[in-house]
Amino acid sequence: MTVTTVYSSRRHFVRYGLLVVAGGIPLLAACTAAPVQPTAAPAQPTAAPQPTTPPKPATAPTAGPTAAPAAAAAPTPAAKPTAGTDVAKPAGLAPQAVIAAANDIESGDPHTNQALIYGNVIRLNVFNSLVRYGPNLDYVPDLAEKWENPDDKTYIFHLRQGAKYHNGQEVEASHVEYSFKRIADKKAVFASRVAGIDAYQVVDKYTIKLTLKAPQADFIDGLVLLSIVPPEVDAELDKKPVGSGPFQFAEWVPNDHITLQRFPGYFEKDLARVEKLVFKIIPDPQVAITNLQAGAIDGILDIPLAQASTFKSSTTVKAIVQSTSSIHILELMGKNSEPIRSSAKVRQALAMCLDKAAVQKIAFAGEGKQKWSWVPYGTWAYKEEEGYQFDPQKAKALLAEAGYPDGFSFSINLLNGYPEGEKIATIWQAGLQQAGVTLQLQTMERAVWSPAYRGHDFDVSWNVFPGFADPNYFVAFDLKVHLADQWKNPEAAQLADQAATTLDQAKRKELYAKLQDIFVSDVPVIVTQEVPAASLTRPNVSGWQINALGHVMVRGVSVG
Repeated sequence: MTVTTVYSSRRHFVRYGLLVVAGGIPLLAACTAAPVQPTAAPAQPTAAPQPTTPPKPATAPTAGPTAAPAAAAAPTPAAKPTAGTDVAKPAGLAPQAVIAAANDIESGDPHTNQALIYGNVIRLNVFNSLVRYGPNLDYVPDLAEKWENPDDKTYIFHLRQGAKYHNGQEVEASHVEYSFKRIADKKAVFASRVAGIDAYQVVDKYTIKLTLKAPQADFIDGLVLLSIVPPEVDAELDKKPVGSGPFQFAEWVPNDHITLQRFPGYFEKDLARVEKLVFKIIPDPQVAITNLQAGAIDGILDIPLAQASTFKSSTTVKAIVQSTSSIHILELMGKNSEPIRSSAKVRQALAMCLDKAAVQKIAFAGEGKQKWSWVPYGTWAYKEEEGYQFDPQKAKALLAEAGYPDGFSFSINLLNGYPEGEKIATIWQAGLQQAGVTLQLQTMERAVWSPAYRGHDFDVSWNVFPGFADPNYFVAFDLKVHLADQWKNPEAAQLADQAATTLDQAKRKELYAKLQDIFVSDVPVIVTQEVPAASLTRPNVSGWQINALGHVMVRGVSVG
């Protein structure tokens, strides 16, 4: 079996979500081997333990913040991608597909949960939005069968009739208004996508008219992640997510597994091809690989490229690798390091200590594209930026100019289950040491890492954003959040607002070119590079798909 590698030409931006924002899976035959318990990442990830005796999940390190996990400890009852396995047309349904996920979710609420793992496990399977991405990252109907845009500030959506939620209710236009207002009230990251709505008018049961305060260039794009729910499910949505997707929530045992049950009332009748999707939480990728080879699981949602590449000639494991514009980043605008937060010169010096060639080779098996801008490479708004050559001695001189001739020390927050982040940090640590700067690595469980990230309670934090279809995605979910907090740059804030409300693409390109210049000069965030996405499956798995945004889509998975 060979690795499927697709380097697609991008007519649009390739794009969703952010490990935590900031936005692809198999089909039919029962898994006969008993799934194993979730595992904690060992110190040496290349040493694979036996699949039948994994250790229990690790607790969060004491070095990090001590926020409690959002989930309860007890069980909670009940677009055409360009890379993936062939889509089978089975006569029947397999009992289940068991899939390894590197991390658990924090809650079931689609309006507050911004993690990539939530998107792949819950959002894409349990919920629907008004629109979704099509094969070329165009916008196609989801709950809205069609829509009109009669002027720059008006959108009229016509919902499909007969679409049902998992509780039996019919999807109605009033639920769109409820969902969007709920998102705004939650004041979570998705609130920026509805902040520009000035008025709602429910025309009839299946029609809603939205009027914006001002033109919004990426308004439709911003709707892709906004899940529609009825008000009746509000009280328990964080523990028992109820949507209208092809799978309904069945059980969640935190740090162990999440089970979804096929929803027979879904409007795309032949989409789901297994009765259950079972996501086992296995943080260490080598442990997940061992269990895949043993037949205990059917696939792995996300696997480091270095490990995926070892299965190029395998006949027992299928590797799927999709080029994307997903970016691994180093967030520099945390609240806890005065030298980094207050000095662009310091941030520039830190950027000079990152050996991107080593990162590409070691962390990403030589794959992907080095760059300094957040904008996807080769797309209409992308500007090639010179950035900073790897030069620790020049960085040391710049630190002296900034008032730190003897260097300083700081820490970086990393997320357990993502070894690429640790590899990036380790390479950076070596470069920083040459410049007289000490970097401490802090690897955390999601329950600790996520609230620290959202609250900017860090010196520096690693993160990964998926690809995106419009440059304002990263601006809205990352840069504007920093501009409202630690990053004081009025010119950047003005350019961000102008680019979001300008409909002429040529003018937007000019505005984003200026914003990219400021972004690279002021360095609120270091972009390491674009990175392909990779999954592994057993040979009998079909329908597993990764799209050009890096979404791993399992709604049509079959095993058999």
